[in-house]
Amino acid sequence: MKYDTYQYDRIFEILKHKIESGRMPKGTVLPSFVDLCREYKVSNKTIRRVVAMLADAGLIKTKERQLSVVIYDQGLFIRKDNIFVF
Repeated sequence: MKYDTYQYDRIFEILKHKIESGRMPKGTVLPSFVDLCREYKVSNKTIRRVVAMLADAGLIKTKERQLSVVIYDQGLFIRKDNIFVF
């Protein structure tokens, strides 16, 4: 099966949309890596990459050995170098 995009890009966009649309509001705990692997039928390595991409985008906060938490606020979106206020 051939994909137009990589699986991690597709999953990143799905989770990003859920966060930005408010279906996963600020403070929501992301499902565990195991649960995400099962839901999207991908490897742990793929989910780790997606979580890193979400963290780099300023959408979630991660800590080692803890579940990731959504930090995106629909009123204020903070990126590493810039602040965008909606």
